[in-house]
Amino acid sequence: MDPNGITLYSGVPRFNKSDYYSPSIFRTNFKLKNKGVLDPIDIQTSQNYKRIWPHGDEDYVGSFYVDHQVLFFFQETGSVDENKKIQIIDEISAETHRGHSDIPGGAETYFRVARVCKKDKGTSKKPRTWSTYAKARLNCSSFETMNSIYKIHKNDKFFYGTFSISNYGDDFSKSFDSGICVFHIDDINRAFDGDFMKIYYKNNALSDPVNIPQARPKLCQENLKNYHSTSGDYSTMDTVIEPLMDGPIFELKNEQSYLTKIVADKISKSVCGNVVDLTVIYAGTSQGEVYKIIQWTEQGKIITKLQDKFQAIPEDEEIKAMEISSKHQSIYVASARRVKQINMKISEDLIKSLFNLKC
Repeated sequence: MDPNGITLYSGVPRFNKSDYYSPSIFRTNFKLKNKGVLDPIDIQTSQNYKRIWPHGDEDYVGSFYVDHQVLFFFQETGSVDENKKIQIIDEISAETHRGHSDIPGGAETYFRVARVCKKDKGTSKKPRTWSTYAKARLNCSSFETMNSIYKIHKNDKFFYGTFSISNYGDDFSKSFDSGICVFHIDDINRAFDGDFMKIYYKNNALSDPVNIPQARPKLCQENLKNYHSTSGDYSTMDTVIEPLMDGPIFELKNEQSYLTKIVADKISKSVCGNVVDLTVIYAGTSQGEVYKIIQWTEQGKIITKLQDKFQAIPEDEEIKAMEISSKHQSIYVASARRVKQINMKISEDLIKSLFNLKC
């Protein structure tokens, strides 16, 4: 939801019943009627005509309104030559492929963040088409699934994600590796301000460098009234967005459960005459557990420490949703059967032990 106006952004998977069954990013404007009822006006089903969620809404993870843009986090399957930085697509147009899978054999899953500008009104020829849509790859170790993404309320700098991968032993036993990666908004913006990835059309030649659109730094801050997109099939940025610390800040190896949801909060406390700034991260699992992780900066270096692990709900219930309240100093954990509030007050004794403070 746009906090400065009554505008709703939403992502809809490819098997929806609108716009030729193609995946879409919708923007709907509202006005307030009597008694505070929202009345939709000027509904725009702006469509990107490019595959976003090839397998449906299970691949959609989250979205956030940040400054002049809206960011959508998801995962998709496709083919990319990592050495040559070339995106491989079918030469048949996206128009023909709407509603059908164009995933080639041997394709891999990629973590993505997509961007559309708030001021994007489409073009005169295609008013229902996003002219600023672009996507970039997120890198987080060797995981195969992005399970959740979280941004701290009123803090647009950091995005916390949980990722996982399944392992199978020789005896057909199953275990999981999972972890937390953190991405910075500056790295995301830098990717969208950069160059587009080259395209290789199947049974055709590499795209002509002359036709590759030029980079448009800070595009969402411009007046887009007369902006005409020249990107064509180009939607993937060339820059891969790396996580802070160049990898997961926290990992679980060969566990029977994996990290599902995540929340975080920034805390500033005065202890023993010292102002201490902490980030407290809570990560839920597929077996009802919650990991409490403390993060802080010491002499320019990010320190991460597992502070606690507890069973929040029964172990046969997966944590499917989490939220945090600074006001109530609580986290809220939900499964398919229950919602639970858990007090998470940070004590001074804990801070003293972390920073070796003595009063």
